Amino acid sequence: MDTETVQIGEVVAAHGLDGGLKVYPTSDHAERWTEWLRAVIVDRLGPDPRPARVVRVAGALPVVRVQGIADRTAAERLVGAVLSVPVADLPALGADEFYWFQLVGLTVVDRDGHPVGRVRHVRRTGAHDVIEVEEQGRWSLVPFVRAWVDLDWPAGRVRLLQDPLWEPNPGPSVRRHAD
Repeated sequence: MDTETVQIGEVVAAHGLDGGLKVYPTSDHAERWTEWLRAVIVDRLGPDPRPARVVRVAGALPVVRVQGIADRTAAERLVGAVLSVPVADLPALGADEFYWFQLVGLTVVDRDGHPVGRVRHVRRTGAHDVIEVEEQGRWSLVPFVRAWVDLDWPAGRVRLLQDPLWEPNPGPSVRRHAD
């Protein structure tokens, strides 16, 4: 089994009586999961992928059925569980496309090319995605749009085109979930 995996979401609620898991996506393009999702790794159930499929979308959140989770009680025990997939299972991308997890860790530089931090996290905000940039005890949320950033993929860096508002670092990323 390929040991390189990527987190795609977190279980936020049971859905229905038949073991459905409502998942908050921590990856981009969750609407495409129906096209390729065939198995997931559920951190609380061990390291092996289990057959899975998207059965519907509830609000903006996919509902996933995982083999072995047959009722609401079993699904409720998995609230907070992390879902991952082997990187090898992800669909191939076009020349100018990338996955969010590939941005995490990239160097962030200012307009003049001086390093100002690293990408710590990517967030979906509704209007556009934002990158969370961290640098020695401070952080900033930067809109991931062309007016704010230039992605230099070959150099492995993100160039800021605007000056961000820096805040004191509160510690690890705080995740917020829709119910």
